[in-house]
Amino acid sequence: MTRQEMIIQGRDLLGEFFGAAGDADPFAWSRLVSTAADEIARATDCFYTTATADLVAGQAEYCAPQITKVKAVSVYDASGARRTIGSATIASMDGWSAHWRDEVAGTPATWVPTGLNQIVLYPAPNYAKTDGLVVEGYGVPGAGWAAMSAACPLPDRAHMAVVYKAALLRIIQNPSPENMARRAMLADEFAGLKGKLEAETRRFAAATRVA
Repeated sequence: MTRQEMIIQGRDLLGEFFGAAGDADPFAWSRLVSTAADEIARATDCFYTTATADLVAGQAEYCAPQITKVKAVSVYDASGARRTIGSATIASMDGWSAHWRDEVAGTPATWVPTGLNQIVLYPAPNYAKTDGLVVEGYGVPGAGWAAMSAACPLPDRAHMAVVYKAALLRIIQNPSPENMARRAMLADEFAGLKGKLEAETRRFAAATRVA
């Protein structure tokens, strides 16, 4: 479903019509759809994606804003070969060496999570590489589908959940008596769709051993 199709579906749920009262901000529904998609992605882990960053000589800390749970990291070495690197914890690295954060020596071999979307590379690279860092994991669509004709990047079975969530957010903006009367029904429908999506994601993770 495209962004425009989601907006039309959401407006239909609330009985809104183009040109009617409350239609002064043409971008309101677009913002709500984006917020809804990101919230559902965070809550259900239904969106697995990759992000890249430039490797900077001497820099160990990197982040991927659209990745909320990092699952795998790979780097390109100075010759352009890509290699997947292993992970470690801060505690294990500190137990191994008190100075590991300051080491700059060639190609990174380990990544250490320091936040939901932030990692430290060990050793820090001693070279620069455009898009040399590739981070994979669960994330949010963000601004990557801003066009009205762009399809929502979440799985198809998540699209109606996005529509219902956007409609619920719209009710917060416009708590008219009619909208408040609809709210319970829309919330129940959204909860059911979200629950099915969460269950499907858990089954997929178990089947493929994706933690």
